[in-house]
Amino acid sequence: MNELSDSKEFSDSGLRSYFSKAPLSFVDIGARDGIHELISPVANICHVTAYEPDHDSVSKIIEDKSNTIYAALCINQLGLAGESGSRILNLLSAPTNHSLLEPNPRFTSRYAMTKWDVVGQTRILTSTLDYDDSQSSCPHFGEIIKLDTQGSEYEILEGGRGVLAKNTIAVFCEVAFCQLYRSQKLFSEVELLLRDQGFSFYGFSRIHSRSKKNLDKRRHWLLERQIYADAVFLKDPFDNNNGSETFSNRKAKSLFTASMLLGYYDLSLELLGHESMALNHSQRSALNNLILRYSKLDIETITQDVSNLVDELATDPTRTIMRLGKFLDSKRAWPNFDDF
Repeated sequence: MNELSDSKEFSDSGLRSYFSKAPLSFVDIGARDGIHELISPVANICHVTAYEPDHDSVSKIIEDKSNTIYAALCINQLGLAGESGSRILNLLSAPTNHSLLEPNPRFTSRYAMTKWDVVGQTRILTSTLDYDDSQSSCPHFGEIIKLDTQGSEYEILEGGRGVLAKNTIAVFCEVAFCQLYRSQKLFSEVELLLRDQGFSFYGFSRIHSRSKKNLDKRRHWLLERQIYADAVFLKDPFDNNNGSETFSNRKAKSLFTASMLLGYYDLSLELLGHESMALNHSQRSALNNLILRYSKLDIETITQDVSNLVDELATDPTRTIMRLGKFLDSKRAWPNFDDF
C-alpha cells in the first residue's frame, strides 16, 4: 500500500502534494472481490468509486478496515449498464461469472466451462457511467477506470462517453476474443469504441487461453485458443487519436501516475518532457530517478531464479514441462528482446 505515493521522489516532484489536495479518481466497476490492487501503490491519494450489485460483496468492502487507507471511498450497490433502470442479472455457478448477459452454451459446452452454468436470476438496479450521482462528490470522476463485468463492458463504456471524453486517461478493461456470453461485444469492438474516444491500445496484462484438453500439456506441445484478457487503453498525448484536444496539466500528471502503476515506464519517461507536465529541473530529476528505480532489474534474483529452476528440473524430470511452463508464465510480461 502507498509504495509509490509515499516515495521520496514522488513527494519531491510535487505530485504527492498535488494529488493530496485533489485526489486521483479511480472507478472500479465490478468490485466483487474488493477494490482492485492496481491502485494500491497510490491508495492514500485516490478517490475510489466502486460499483458492485452483490449485497454480500458490498458489505465485505464496507467492513474491510484496510479500505480506510484511501483518500475517499464511495461504494454503490448497483450495476452499470448502457441505460438506467433495472435488469436481470444471470447468476452462474461461479459468482465471479454473474452477468447481465446470458452465457453462450454453444461455446461454454464445447470447452467444458462448468463455471458458466446458469443457477438462477435476480433483478438489480442499473445506472450509466455518465449519469450516476457519484460524480457530484468527485470533481475529476473517472480518470482511471477498471471494468470487469463479464461481457457488458462495451455497453458500460458506451454509456460513459461523456466521462471518457472529459476526464478519463486510462482504461483497464476485461475484453473477450470470443463470445462467452450471448451478444457479447469482442475486443475489436471495444478497441474501436475507445479509439473513437481518443484512446490508444497499449497491451494486455493477462491473456487467458483454453483448449478442449484433448492433449495433456505435460506431454504435448500445442497452441491454445485465446479467450479473454485484461486490456490497457491510454489517452496518449503523443498519438494522433486525441486530435486537437488540449492535454491539461491534470491529465498529464494523472497519465504519468497511471503509466507508473501499469508498468509503462517508457511512456513515463516520455511524459517528463511533455510541456503539460510543467516540471522544473529538480522535479523532473526526481521523477526520472523514480522511474529508473522502479524499472531496474534485480539481476542477482533473476539469476538465482534460473538456477533454482535448473535444480528443480534435475530433481524431478517428470514435472519438467509444468515447472518450465509456470516459470515462463511468470515472465510473460517482460519486454520483447527481438530488437537486441
